[in-house]
Amino acid sequence: MLNVQNVDLKQTVFYQEVRLESEQSLLQRMLTRRFGELPTQLQQLLSQANASQIEQWADRFIDATTLEAIFGDFKNKN
Repeated sequence: MLNVQNVDLKQTVFYQEVRLESEQSLLQRMLTRRFGELPTQLQQLLSQANASQIEQWADRFIDATTLEAIFGDFKNKN
């Protein structure tokens, strides 16, 4: 049997990837509810974002009235 008693699952790559995907999905859902269907470029930007970027955008979401207020000129970001 595997001895997993001392493994901190939150430190595993799998856990971190699942959490990031969940955060990306939640932010996308919130954005869609407020602003409607998201442009393809923005969907791609979200799917490629790291945890720090997601957190920054989520903070901006609270007060933002436009997608540009959250992401800047996302159409020119690659």
